[in-house]
Amino acid sequence: MAARHYAARATRYAIPLAVFYRTPGDLMWSEGRTENISKSGVLVRGDRAMPPNADVEILLNIPANVTTPFSGTTLCRGRIVRAVESSALENRPAFAAAILEFETTHLIDPRRI
Repeated sequence: MAARHYAARATRYAIPLAVFYRTPGDLMWSEGRTENISKSGVLVRGDRAMPPNADVEILLNIPANVTTPFSGTTLCRGRIVRAVESSALENRPAFAAAILEFETTHLIDPRRI
């Protein structure tokens, strides 16, 4: 039997951060909150569901003490890798997004635009 090699999973930080997310090109942002974040992705529980394989933009402010390649106000671009339906225990859907690129930004809270 061949040996299996598994990639080490990135450390996840269970830090609830307010986020805004949208499909690229949308004018309206949806609101959500991170359930966990790592250097390669984020799990968000939000106002609206995002389908697997969809492109996504996520605007968040990452504290400097979280070990990620980015910090501060950051616009992340990625792809949805997992969708979680709402349930009796949690009435909002969730999604996991792989972060493919990011940039620090001076964008402000989209609710103020």
